[in-house]
Amino acid sequence: MTNRQSYFEKGFQKKLFLSALAFAVFAAAVIDVMLPLLLTDIAKTFEVPVGTAATISSISAIVGVAIGLFLAVLNMRYRHKSVLVVGVLCISIAALGSYLAPSLLFMQVVYSLNGVGSVMVGATAFAVIGEVYPLEKRGRAVGWIVAAGFLAFTVGAPMTGLLTNFGNWRTVMLWFNLPLSIASLVFAFAVLPSKTIEIQSPQRTSPLVGCKQALTNKSAVACLIGIMLASATAAITTFVISFWKYTFSMTTGVGSIITMVNATSAAAGGLVAGRLINRTGRKPLGIVAGFVESIMVFLTFFLPSLALSESVSVVRVWCYGMVSASFASLTLEQVPQFRGTMMSLRSAFLGIGSFIGITIGGTVLNTFNYQAVGIALGTISFASIIIVLLIAKDPWRSKLRV
Repeated sequence: MTNRQSYFEKGFQKKLFLSALAFAVFAAAVIDVMLPLLLTDIAKTFEVPVGTAATISSISAIVGVAIGLFLAVLNMRYRHKSVLVVGVLCISIAALGSYLAPSLLFMQVVYSLNGVGSVMVGATAFAVIGEVYPLEKRGRAVGWIVAAGFLAFTVGAPMTGLLTNFGNWRTVMLWFNLPLSIASLVFAFAVLPSKTIEIQSPQRTSPLVGCKQALTNKSAVACLIGIMLASATAAITTFVISFWKYTFSMTTGVGSIITMVNATSAAAGGLVAGRLINRTGRKPLGIVAGFVESIMVFLTFFLPSLALSESVSVVRVWCYGMVSASFASLTLEQVPQFRGTMMSLRSAFLGIGSFIGITIGGTVLNTFNYQAVGIALGTISFASIIIVLLIAKDPWRSKLRV
């Protein structure tokens, strides 16, 4: 019996293991709650346009791309526990640095560590799940990891609204994001075993073998491009709160509640997708949910009231949660012998997509209006689904009897 098999014999250890991964993903995502909710406040603090303030996220995404590619080339050779712990540490530093930021430039630099940490945590969590969970249980585990990222907004949104009543956006960084990331750091360090989750790849002779395998596989590349464009569409989260504030005079408190509702809907979508994957298949589930989401993106910015726009938004984020879980699970299975490389590339492409979405959204907003942002992001969403539909394949579809 191997160390890994011995460790996962007990159900409690399995749950503790998955909880540590999910908590790390939760901590990595929770810092992102602040930006869409308080983007206008940050812009006022540094006396810049809202579109310019959004570059804080885009620069973080660029740095995340570089780290994702770096990890992909290394084929995740380092111990997974070490990579994850360092990732959470980077997020802690980003939170503290953002609180202390005296200028937009300083915050752009220090917040980029959030991009580093998010990529390291996300890629590690998915890669480990692919190695230690059997095929029939991977979808559900992936669903929990995806849901953890969305639940960060469920918890973070009301906390952001509450803490801003006692200070400003810096208060949120100091009294919520920083303690949470430190708690996750301690929990991961204490719970995750170093040796049992260290994956030994039989093809370690060349660092570039995994990248070559992934990037010469048409289906794998289609998944990566689809994920990239889906991530670009998710930039709507950065702009929709500002849209509701500008158009419907929504307060930050109401925005926090709406963000909490939407995040809960997205998390539920991820969990449901994790349970349906073995029945419907990863690809069909993601495609159907993606088409519905694309339509909802268009509608969000064109409805005449906050109630209608938010109702559409709830459906949109539910579908996006399903797309995220389905596409993550589909990507995880494209190159089974190099899951670490594949999920590191996924993180890099997520960063590229985030940069594309925020850059296009910010440019369109500064040039035109919020409705134009909806049209641009909705078009990108349709493109992502079409690419996956036409090119990507599910290598385990027949084995799951779909």
